[in-house]
Amino acid sequence: MYIDGINHLTLRVSNLEISDHFYRQVLGLTRVGQRPGMHFYTSGRFTHELALLHDRGYRNNGRSGMAHVCFNVSTRENLRTLHQRCRHFGFAPSEGVDHTIMHAFYLPDPDGHVIEIGLDIPESAWRHVTEPFARDHALEL
Repeated sequence: MYIDGINHLTLRVSNLEISDHFYRQVLGLTRVGQRPGMHFYTSGRFTHELALLHDRGYRNNGRSGMAHVCFNVSTRENLRTLHQRCRHFGFAPSEGVDHTIMHAFYLPDPDGHVIEIGLDIPESAWRHVTEPFARDHALEL
């Protein structure tokens, strides 16, 4: 088995400040990082289990605000293997992305939902980085 569970969910929100209040003050999650238009939260299990993405035009209208769901893998080898398997089965994964806090790739499922496959990077490797949630680089898989 390559997937270890769900790592995080990214939701589109119409008002980042109101949503931030809800997830931090009401539900008790800890905000661990941010980048322009995004906030990241954890309950302590993963680097982050929730990301909020500000979308000015978003109106729920009874539809999900899910931007993407991230499935967790526990090793770089599993990340690489799943990337190769996706290509083998005719799906088009993105190139690898080094998010500093996570190594990942993205692909659409058969219905077009965005799926991220990610490997959390230990905090000791990025603790010294200024604004680690705001950095992305290419990653060879």
